[in-house]
Amino acid sequence: MYRLFGIFLIIGFTVSALEDSNNLEFKFSNKNLETLEILITSSEEVKEYIIQRGDTLTKIARKLNTSIEILAAKNNIKNIDLIYSDTKLVYKAIN
Repeated sequence: MYRLFGIFLIIGFTVSALEDSNNLEFKFSNKNLETLEILITSSEEVKEYIIQRGDTLTKIARKLNTSIEILAAKNNIKNIDLIYSDTKLVYKAIN
């Protein structure tokens, strides 16, 4: 098992760089470091989008600056080719 610092050394990345590039803040909760639990907080705000007639998940993803896969996962969409107008989608918007 690698310690977090060792993982970052292997991949050549720092914790602060990871936080900055992903708009995250890590809070380390375990003091003895035998195991490490990371609580991740983010300044992203959950927003809603109502599907309009003629929308596709591809168009919506582009409009919201996200991916089809993320939209589908966050909204429990099993078939990305089958969405319904007047359905609410949730997505995260960076402040």
